[in-house]
Order: sequence, then C-alpha cells, then structure tokens
Amino acid sequence: MPAPMDIEQSNTASRRGSEEEKKGRGPLVLGLLAVAILGVVIVIAWSLLSGGGTHTTAKQLVVTSKVEGVDYQKLIGDSALKHDFTKAVISYYVGKGNSYILPGDLAVELSVEAPFHFPVIVKATINWKPEVEQMDFGATFHKGLATKVDAVAGEAKSGEEVTAELVTKVVEAATPKKMVVTSKVEGVDYQKLIGDSALKDNFTKAVISSYLGEGNSQILPNDLAVELSAGSVIVKTTINWSWKPELEILDFGYKFHRGLATKLAAVAGEAKSGAEVTAKFVSKVVLHGSTSDRDYTPGEAAELKTEFERMANRMSKGKATDGKPTSADKLALYALYRQALVGDCNIRRPSGMLPSEAKTKWDAWNAIEKGMSKEDAMKKYIAEAKSQISHYGIEVEDDKVVV
Repeated sequence: MPAPMDIEQSNTASRRGSEEEKKGRGPLVLGLLAVAILGVVIVIAWSLLSGGGTHTTAKQLVVTSKVEGVDYQKLIGDSALKHDFTKAVISYYVGKGNSYILPGDLAVELSVEAPFHFPVIVKATINWKPEVEQMDFGATFHKGLATKVDAVAGEAKSGEEVTAELVTKVVEAATPKKMVVTSKVEGVDYQKLIGDSALKDNFTKAVISSYLGEGNSQILPNDLAVELSAGSVIVKTTINWSWKPELEILDFGYKFHRGLATKLAAVAGEAKSGAEVTAKFVSKVVLHGSTSDRDYTPGEAAELKTEFERMANRMSKGKATDGKPTSADKLALYALYRQALVGDCNIRRPSGMLPSEAKTKWDAWNAIEKGMSKEDAMKKYIAEAKSQISHYGIEVEDDKVVV
C-alpha cells in the first residue's frame, strides 16, 4: 500500500499533467476558432463581391406625382420648356433630399393619360437608399413641388392653379439604362485600322478620351464601351446611364464631333485614307433594360412619334362606321399607349375586392412584354390602330390614314 506522501505526490503530478495538457490544447482551440471566424468572413465577403444572395439586387424608389394646371402637349412641344420643367423637378428632389439624393441619383419622366392634356404625370426614379424610402413625399412635399414647377411652366400653364399630389411611391428592382451614341468617321480605312491592334487600341482610346472630356464627371471610364464597324468607320459608343439623366442633355452634335475628328486624325496613322478625317453624328438612343438595340436616328424618331400621336388622336376622336371595337381591342391599344409613353408598368394594381375598369386596364398594361422599348410600343400601337381602322371603318374628319 503506497504511503500517504506517495499518493499526494502522485495526485500532484496528475494535476500538473492535466494542467499542462489543457495549456497544450489552448493554442490549438484558439487556432481552430480563428480559422472558423476567418472562413465565415471569407464566405460573407465572397457573397457580397460575387453578387450572391438577395442583398445584391439593385433597387430604386419610384415616386409618381400628378400635376394639375399644366398642359402636357404644350410642355413637351417646347424642348426648352420641357427641359426647364424637368430640371425644376430634379432640383426640388435634390434640395429636399439633402445629402440623401444627388443629381446623379434621379431620372424624371413626363407622361399623360391618353388622350388628355391633363394632368401631367411626373415619374421620379431615385437610386434607392434606406433614408430615401423614409422620406415624406406627402402634401407638404408636393405643395413645394407645385410652387417649383409653377415658376418654370410658362406658356404650358393652363390658367388654373398649378397643384401637385402624390399618386404612388413604390420600391422596385432597378432597370439598367444605356445611352448609345453612333457616329460615322470618314477618312479612315476600317480594314487597315482593325488590322493593326496597336492602332485600333489608340483609336478606341481617343474616342473614350473625347467622351470623358465632354461628360466631365458625368461619364467615367468604366461607363464606356466602344465598338467599331465598317461603312467608313462606324463608332458605336455605349454609355452606362442608369442614374445619370444629365447625360441625355449632353450635346453630341457638330462641335463634339469636330473635336472627335481632330483626336482621331491624330492617332489614325497608317489607317488614314488621305482624305480629311471627319466625324458625323448618326443617332443617340437610350435603351432600357432588355430593350432591343434598334437605333433610331433623330429624323426617324420624330417621324415615328408624329405618326404615333396622329394615330392616338384618330383612335380617341374617330367614329366606327362598320361595327364597334371590342373591349379587347380597346385594351390592346391602351396597353401599348401606356408602354409607349411610360415603359413597363410602374404602378401598383388598384385595390379593392370588386372588378373595375382601372384593374382591367392595369392588367392589360402589365401583360405587355417586359422591357419593350417605347419606340417598339409606338410601332405596335400604329400597326394595331391601322388594323382596327381598316376593320371597323374608323373615320375622323380631315384625317386620312394609309392602311
């Protein structure tokens, strides 16, 4: 039997061994814990950077307002007036938003319910931030907005008091936008240009440099993509426009293209054909989301809009001489008209348990193919209107339509 002293020494040694074992495990446990924490951090960072999860979906706040006392047709008929009106809306939102809304966060669209001149529907699309969603766009805000637009509406005022009120405020997924500017460059041989990679690279950089110089802080290098194609040299510049309405009013006309030609002539080198290098504006179009990349020149766009408005006027004022358009016929035109003016359906479905005309019209508009461009909607509206004019013998005095 061991002596008491031996037992005590044995227990002491056992305790020391246990303590040393714990001390040995301590760093190991801490190391494993550190690895686990690092792993979680890496997973979270990767999710954020790679676009994983629902948090990466870009959002926008769409505030739709109704402005009475301003004639829509007169407003859009005067480009300077429309420009001042739009800028007044933007400056008011920026002033009210303080640091939460910046000029580059806003895009403003104007429209009206067919076939009326009143009220003007003002759609303000704002780059979403939590602080913006909490802002109050109620009666006080709209009273100030009415005062702001009243000061610039000029000849578009109807004579009645200018008022504004909130229609809807909706948070939705952001719709990417791009502006495509197409130019034609003469005096440069396309085949020689693309046959020399260094020459092509310098030529493309010169185009980008011209746009950055013109747009200043509004266009950043990462906003630009340049494509070159044959037919002299066709330069197609695509600009990321998601939250920069200022880009639409940049002038890409004669002065800009004269500067562009000078830059390109300086770098074209062996690709120059011997003739003077010139650059000419072809078209400028804003594309929404998955919109078709069909380019409309200024002349084509004006003709399309004129024909669209003439058809809309005929369908609203015309009288059928051979039967009557069905409800489905009318809804088809309504949906295309709204798509042509506004784009994709951007308002909530009217509430209430019972069926209503407002709900039926909303359903028709919402059923339109998402991302259909305004130009394509105008073309489809014109085609549908001509079909109904022919089928029902719709006539308006002093207005002949070739079907």
